[in-house]
Amino acid sequence: MRFIATLLTTLWIATLAGCALTGSNSRTGYAMINMQKEAGEATGLPAGDKTGKACSQNILGIIAMGDSTLEAAMDDGGITTVSSVDYSYMQFIAVYGEVCTIVNGS
Repeated sequence: MRFIATLLTTLWIATLAGCALTGSNSRTGYAMINMQKEAGEATGLPAGDKTGKACSQNILGIIAMGDSTLEAAMDDGGITTVSSVDYSYMQFIAVYGEVCTIVNGS
């Protein structure tokens, strides 16, 4: 009986692995705990005086919410002309994941 309980627990934990991987397609690869920013795209325009941020989250692979689109980040910062787009990632094992789009412009 103990063997079956251990086996079921192991299988349950294995099914959770990688559940909350919201946007963790980091260029440095997957990590159990991941908190970083990465460069995205630049338009060649000079840096603007405004910054906008938009994020999406995932909890246990059960609840995914948010809007991390470029448009949402532009709205957040009141930006009409984009100078650059960067990304930030936060990942805590398979429990919580977050990806943010960060826009600079005017």
